[in-house]
Amino acid sequence: LVALLVTCLAFHMRLAEDRPKANHLTRFYLMVSAGGMIGSSINTFLAPLIFDAWIEYPLVLALAVASLTNLPDRFFSLPSYKSKLPKAIWPVVTMTMLLLVISIKLPIVSSLEPHWRILLPLFSGLAVVLAMAGNTTQLRAGLGVALSFMVLLVYNLEPGTVYRARNFFGCLKISVDRQENLLQFFHGITIHGMESLDPELRGKPVSYFHPRGPIGELTSYLNSKNAPHPQDPVAVVGLGCGTLAAYGKAGQKMVFYEINRDVIDVAGDPLYFTYLYEAKKRGVNTEIIEGDGRLNLAKAPYNYYKLIILDAFNSDSIPTHLLTREALDLYLSKLKPEGVIAFQVTNNYYNLKPLIKALAKSRELPVLYRNDYDIAREKRRYPTEWVVMTRNQITLDKLSELGWKEIGAGKDKIRLWTDDYSNPIKLLITPFS
Repeated sequence: LVALLVTCLAFHMRLAEDRPKANHLTRFYLMVSAGGMIGSSINTFLAPLIFDAWIEYPLVLALAVASLTNLPDRFFSLPSYKSKLPKAIWPVVTMTMLLLVISIKLPIVSSLEPHWRILLPLFSGLAVVLAMAGNTTQLRAGLGVALSFMVLLVYNLEPGTVYRARNFFGCLKISVDRQENLLQFFHGITIHGMESLDPELRGKPVSYFHPRGPIGELTSYLNSKNAPHPQDPVAVVGLGCGTLAAYGKAGQKMVFYEINRDVIDVAGDPLYFTYLYEAKKRGVNTEIIEGDGRLNLAKAPYNYYKLIILDAFNSDSIPTHLLTREALDLYLSKLKPEGVIAFQVTNNYYNLKPLIKALAKSRELPVLYRNDYDIAREKRRYPTEWVVMTRNQITLDKLSELGWKEIGAGKDKIRLWTDDYSNPIKLLITPFS
């Protein structure tokens, strides 16, 4: 962000210096707007077709730094440094930056905590600032070339990556974790599922969907003989790599709603993930419906599902239209009277529990939550948090026995989200939360 700020400032200064006389300002601002539109169009429509990762951002930054050699010298002028920095410093800075980028990919560095890994590019940026103070065209050009090499290194030095794809909805990546012998599925920087590469454990739920986790407890009970209608259909909004298919029973119907075509392709390819494949072998009637989950769920029969799982809220961009009062009314209309709605609310950015509690209260629905954040992170098991709504008192009693609790009163009153109002900022997790 700092690099983006400095780069934009530099080019805006150049743009201001080249502004025409007043009688040509209309054409000037029209050209500026057209340039912004063309750039945005390239980023939105063309880049996803050309690249399979977010490479255009660092690439444009590298090109921008290289083109800064044409800016007036006074923009970089720091007299106190001119006489102190030798001309030979630019090769040193270039090599330093390259080594920093390479070191980020080394196991000894990648095993560090995230905030320590962030310090490396910050030091790299500091080196750039100091070097730019040298105020020589050769130095600036060298830095531009160095940044270009950095882009290539960051893009290529990702050991274990076996699949990449990108479309309107973002970047997907599948990588192999050799230490834990896992195949991991990323959407952006968020893990959306994984599967063991051990032949004996293929098709077994892991990560956020571990059998000893909250969703494992819930589905195990709802599929047991003690639960009402254990064979009734289940709906899942958000496919991921298809892990929840592991909980399907022979003869049971599971309907997955997924908007991203590339996600559907990955989850359905047993070369990568076998959850859907193994479920079909067991006799589970799995169906994948492509498109917006809420719009397609509206087409389902009324009072049809015994369980509706919403697993679409793990990233920094949440689909707000799935968390409105009108959306809840839709879920309830498709749910059997004794059915359960389950929300996966594991998220590093938003605390969704107060909102879901407010939604449940608006419809006089009992609501419980459970997380296992207190456990030590086990191999193939990740801590997770779930919230459920149901009117079935037997189910509520059973979940309470398993450790599910009521959501406590929050400090701030949450305004109910509707199709006309939502406020994700109110739910942001901050150091003061």
